[in-house]
Amino acid sequence: MPAFYHALNVVARARGMTAVAAQSGLTREALYKALRPQSQPRFDTIYRICKALGVRLVGKPIEK
Repeated sequence: MPAFYHALNVVARARGMTAVAAQSGLTREALYKALRPQSQPRFDTIYRICKALGVRLVGKPIEK
């Protein structure tokens, strides 16, 4: 999962951490903390960040 957090971090920085933080309802500091390499953010935090970035997480069964 760290690669996913890294990808969110790259996109959030490209769009502006302050703007993403405001859109997600997080503080800028909380956003940086959630996306740092060794973090283990809660699902609702990742969901809020994804929503602010316009990304939808979808659960889909693995096809065999």
